[in-house]
Amino acid sequence: MAKESIRIVIRQPLHKLIKEWADVLGVDDFGEVVNFLLLDLKRTGYLPNSQSTVNTTSHQKQDIKPDTYDDASELAGLF
Repeated sequence: MAKESIRIVIRQPLHKLIKEWADVLGVDDFGEVVNFLLLDLKRTGYLPNSQSTVNTTSHQKQDIKPDTYDDASELAGLF
């Protein structure tokens, strides 16, 4: 996992959403919420610029084998 970090600004209308996700995840660091959401997008196959919209009705989640390395294992180290 890269040690480099970047600074981002979450616009005020999204603060409530970020706080709700923090409660769900049981974390105090809002940066961890953003990391979780981005890794989840990556895990579910969303790639920027690949489609203008994501069709959730036809999107199938991929089976993750427990013995393979994936980004979710990176996230586990954050908690």
